[in-house]
Amino acid sequence: MVVWKWPLVGRDAELAFISAAMRGRDHSQPGVVVAGPHGVGKTRLAREALAKAVRSGARERWVVGTKSGRSVPLGALARHLQEDGAASESGRPALPAARALAARIDGRRVVVGVDDAHLLDEQSAMAVHQLVLTGTTPVVMTVGATDSAPDAITSLWKDGYLERLDLRPLSLREVTALLETVLGGELERSSAERLWRLAGGTVLFLRLLVTAECEAGRLRLESGVWRWSGDVGLPTTLTCLIEAQMGALDPLVRQVVDILAIEEPLTLSVLEELVGRRAIEQAEERGLVTAQLRDGQGMSVRLAHPLYGEVRRDRTGTLHAIRLRGRVARALTRPPCTSAARLRAAVLTMQSDLPPEPQLFMDGARIALGRGDAKLCAQLAGAAATAGSGLPARWLRAHALAMNGEGTQAEHELAALADVGDEAQRARVAIDRVTNMFWSLGRVADARLIQARARSSITDRDAQQSLIALGAVLDLCRGHPRVAARAARGVLDSGCADPAAVAPACYALVGALGVLGKTDRIGPLAERGAVAARSHDTSILPIAVHMEHVHALVNAGYLHRAQELAADVRQMAADAPAPIRTAAMFVDGRVALRSGRLAEALRALREATAGLGGRDAFGMRYACRVALAQTLALIGDADEAAEALAAAEAARHPGYSFLDPELIRVRAWVVAAGQQPSAVAIAIAHEAADLAAKNAQLALEVLALHTAVQFGDIACAERLSRLASTVDGPRAPAAARQAAALSERDGAALDEISAEFERYGDLLAAADCAAQAAGAQAYRGMRVSALASAARARRIATACGAHTPAIRAIAGLDARLTDRQREIATLIGQGLTNQQIADRLIVSVRTVEGHIYRAGRQLGVNTREALAAVVCGR
Repeated sequence: MVVWKWPLVGRDAELAFISAAMRGRDHSQPGVVVAGPHGVGKTRLAREALAKAVRSGARERWVVGTKSGRSVPLGALARHLQEDGAASESGRPALPAARALAARIDGRRVVVGVDDAHLLDEQSAMAVHQLVLTGTTPVVMTVGATDSAPDAITSLWKDGYLERLDLRPLSLREVTALLETVLGGELERSSAERLWRLAGGTVLFLRLLVTAECEAGRLRLESGVWRWSGDVGLPTTLTCLIEAQMGALDPLVRQVVDILAIEEPLTLSVLEELVGRRAIEQAEERGLVTAQLRDGQGMSVRLAHPLYGEVRRDRTGTLHAIRLRGRVARALTRPPCTSAARLRAAVLTMQSDLPPEPQLFMDGARIALGRGDAKLCAQLAGAAATAGSGLPARWLRAHALAMNGEGTQAEHELAALADVGDEAQRARVAIDRVTNMFWSLGRVADARLIQARARSSITDRDAQQSLIALGAVLDLCRGHPRVAARAARGVLDSGCADPAAVAPACYALVGALGVLGKTDRIGPLAERGAVAARSHDTSILPIAVHMEHVHALVNAGYLHRAQELAADVRQMAADAPAPIRTAAMFVDGRVALRSGRLAEALRALREATAGLGGRDAFGMRYACRVALAQTLALIGDADEAAEALAAAEAARHPGYSFLDPELIRVRAWVVAAGQQPSAVAIAIAHEAADLAAKNAQLALEVLALHTAVQFGDIACAERLSRLASTVDGPRAPAAARQAAALSERDGAALDEISAEFERYGDLLAAADCAAQAAGAQAYRGMRVSALASAARARRIATACGAHTPAIRAIAGLDARLTDRQREIATLIGQGLTNQQIADRLIVSVRTVEGHIYRAGRQLGVNTREALAAVVCGR
């Protein structure tokens, strides 16, 4: 049994409201009514409010209303009446009972809590009513949001005696914070969202669900992140609670709920055709379903709580569920039928007692593939093949298996199709075999061999161009960007309009231009590739082209634009299947890493690594681990960074030679994090730069050389200067000027370059450059300037969470001020006057002036502004 202490999270404002209400305000009595649905946390919040009062010296009385106790007059108060020395017989009037509740305990004032006040018997309710009217005893009571309560309770908030607080379910952010506190670690965003949606933000349901899923092993720690996978299994306790909340269901209402449990939402017209209008209205009146107007699509109906569907699916017999799916499928296919409805109908038909419909299955498979859901595509294409669709269905299933990372099975099925069909079909099979061999199975030589054989045997013009474009992608991944760019340009200039050729050609050219340092040419190409990739018949998804564009922008130093495009990628992936969301998460992590948002990068990269699970159709795990190792090195976690680097090297994808310079560069950061001599790290960074230069990966050469400069290398200024004349973006020229200024120990120039890095969004480079400025100024005896640069470096590094060699090097360079002097200098930097500072610190103005004078003498400055500049680094 998993047991955790669940803290109160996300209720600070509500707790403050209750505390204020217990003191009485706005002419109301001291107390509050907390209303909300079952399990939302009313009792916990009331208990916390009373505990706060107890910590202030009060004593507590707690009253609980129950269904069974409603028939016993004053039954809910019996224990407290006996404590007061009075009998609890039914004839006892309400006013003496109220006095008994208000009676002091050990001579101390009392606060009263009444849980589930809507379940009190009439006399207990009247006693509570009288207690409130006395106005001497704070009362906190909870009621169900929609439950009927005795008039004596209802009138308390209706007539304004007590304030009412309607407690809302927790938001996604609050649920995530709660679960991460409970689990003791980061929770994958998609898992947090799934748990939040299923529990409806209700804490009780969430606690039962999370406990059960942890015990079942479906919610577990993977790659440093908690991740929930697999189908949900509701614990018996939660099922009973939900069934009690739903209440008894008559046949008509049960039919509405069961159909929506099978498939939701449904348009009102479809649902009305299946069950009739009256049944829907009854279900709505019972609070079991909700209806809302959807733009351009009429009314939509869904279950009022996601767990209603889970419970009813568990309770519905297999044969009945099969029949219901068939009924819903038929209704969905009636015109007008959207692509979304046709996909839903295909899935339901496949799982129903209806006769197989091969065309419907094929249509659904293509729609699923267009949405990036390779797993569902494979299922539907398999059903179509079984139903007689033949070669097209067999190929589509194999294609989807490859995209879903099921490489071995995909190759088995694709190999059987290698010599079947016309040239166009054989080309599609060859392309799928090549991509599957190369990425999913890592058999690079076999992939190249299959591609070469296909090119020599296939004469169809479009098919030839598709194979050439695929070869360009392989050359890009193998670290030959010039070869890739030449081949890709040839395809795009050939006049071929087949998306199966255009999409991979654009992808290859975008990636090649990015590493060749020609990022400024990418924009139109990326858009052309994304448009082509929207075709169902290409394995290059639109998001992949945009991802390559993001990587190019990051390497060039266009970090603000990279963040904007990464946000677009994230939006594209929001409703996509898990593999695409994982890819978007990796993009987020890489942008955050290069921008210096290290905590954000660490979370995103860990989530991306965990999200890959056991399947990795495109070799992304290797790239994730390389970036993760650098992130850990930058935050100064040398041991974990070394472990991550070892994991990356062990998982090195044989087709991803283009990442070799990056792997070596990250090794330099890991060595530096272990505080080995800087010469060692610099030598490794130069090794990365030399390999990148050999491969014409000029953007990666710049990154590697800039890394050496960050370690203190003064020997690569001329090389960076040459690169700056050919490589697009702000990174290369800024890195070249940094190297030159560092070699000349020009602190002022380094300060200016640091500000430039900060402007274009590279906070890590800005911090390191400011630290080097501090070192240069200290070397020249410019102590005040050195202290100001050091303070600025620390400020930026703290915001990043960075602990780099350059930052460590200025550890001894500090303004030796008292804590009070530093605090006052910081407040000056925030624009406060001496009087305002004195008021805030509750001291005299003369005292503030004395601290400023002594701090100025210590630092050798004679103005308030100069003092703030040195201490705050602004």
